[in-house]
Amino acid sequence: MQQHLRHDPLRRILSLAWPYRGHSIAIRPLDEADLPLLHHASSMDGFSHFAPQQARLYPDLAARQARFALLQEFDPPFEISAVIEDLDAQAIGMMTLSGIDHLNGKAEFAIFLQPGAPQRLWEAWHYAMAQAFTVFGLYKLVFLVSAHNQRVLRLLTRFAMHQEGCLRGEVVAEDGARLDLLRYAMLAEEWPASRLAAFLARRGPLKNPE
Repeated sequence: MQQHLRHDPLRRILSLAWPYRGHSIAIRPLDEADLPLLHHASSMDGFSHFAPQQARLYPDLAARQARFALLQEFDPPFEISAVIEDLDAQAIGMMTLSGIDHLNGKAEFAIFLQPGAPQRLWEAWHYAMAQAFTVFGLYKLVFLVSAHNQRVLRLLTRFAMHQEGCLRGEVVAEDGARLDLLRYAMLAEEWPASRLAAFLARRGPLKNPE
């Protein structure tokens, strides 16, 4: 399963993963026209724990465009973003694999979705997990969660996600305070029989599962 990362530049196999049109959402690669959405999402703590740093590093759309152009030069890429749309082709969110470690087959996962029908969130999350393990050939997905985000922590506990530790004082909040992040992860061999996979199969089934 990991041979994709070892032998094929990841960008070349993205066509296997999307565009995707499912029961409640569509997913496509991020392009330059979507940068305003990315700029907005990256400023939200719910999508990125590094929102304050992002605001300083990329204060405007021009800075974000420069970063996007730089990322296109890397092959294989170390960050992949996709836009989530409703079935009327209106952007409603995005998801990102970042810090992609091609040698060890791991990446951090984040998702942002506008409030609405929960099936959209479950289907997007289901698709991202399935593609990360089956098409991209990743071995490990990492989830970083603020120690104060009780809603997400309850969700991860419900799905018996493995907690690997606490990163103390890992990020600086907008008010200057240091925040702890809890690190959770799932391995490729754990995914098929996991509580999360079973839940997503029921609540966010894929139209054309891999």
